Amino acid sequence: MKTAFLKYSVVALVILFAGYTFPQDSVQIIINQHKHSIENLIAGINSDNEGLRKSSIYFAGKYKLPETVDALVEQLFSESNPSNRILIARSLYEIGERDGIEAVKHISQTDSNKKVRRISSLICKEYFKLNANNTASK
Repeated sequence: MKTAFLKYSVVALVILFAGYTFPQDSVQIIINQHKHSIENLIAGINSDNEGLRKSSIYFAGKYKLPETVDALVEQLFSESNPSNRILIARSLYEIGERDGIEAVKHISQTDSNKKVRRISSLICKEYFKLNANNTASK
């Protein structure tokens, strides 16, 4: 019984540690897949398909992908749907890049829709409040 337990333990440890040793080629494959995923997400942000565009905007913010900031900012200024502009502003807030927040600040002052201006303004206030607290505590 002890030998069977020992054999299973050794096999389990080998399997466990084998997962942690990636050859360099495997790491490169993962990086390339991530790159292609980002490219697809950016294509989704720029898509004419409303559902795909909303989902892509949401996931860019959920996963805090700074590579998508330029596409989000561009879409923020060209988006005709006010609810999508709010979603973009929220995603840019989640990502937290300065360029994205500056774009949100700009629409909080200039957007034609009152709701977009109000929510964008609140997003900016929250961002600057949090960053002021983080800067002060350092």
